[in-house]
Amino acid sequence: MQQGLAETQLDKYLETGLYDMGFEITPRKLSTSKSYLGTISIDDDYRIQVIPPKERFKANDPLSQTDYIEWLTNYMKFYLIANLSNDEFNAFHIDIMGKCLSTQSDIVNLLNSLHAETILARIRGLQNGTI
Repeated sequence: MQQGLAETQLDKYLETGLYDMGFEITPRKLSTSKSYLGTISIDDDYRIQVIPPKERFKANDPLSQTDYIEWLTNYMKFYLIANLSNDEFNAFHIDIMGKCLSTQSDIVNLLNSLHAETILARIRGLQNGTI
């Protein structure tokens, strides 16, 4: 049986070792040819069916999931602050660090000291007019 494009793509990502399961999303397909792939599908009665994989995928030469999560978390923090105006970001920096921004390392130090949830709360406050 020939491997489908979705399975090829899922295998590529799973081989990194950053993920230990994958899901193929396709209508009317309720199983895959690989035990480490699950499916998300729509059955004949138009109901969403989620069928989990039978086992976890084991990569041959995995990257570190911990390093990836740390990288992704930092990426999210930089992405979130990119949505603030200069004035909003300066006010945020003063609120957290107690001083105005003066160097690039001030931004790095701020982001290293924060959780993404803190930045999200600040953005929600700006949207709601509470900050």
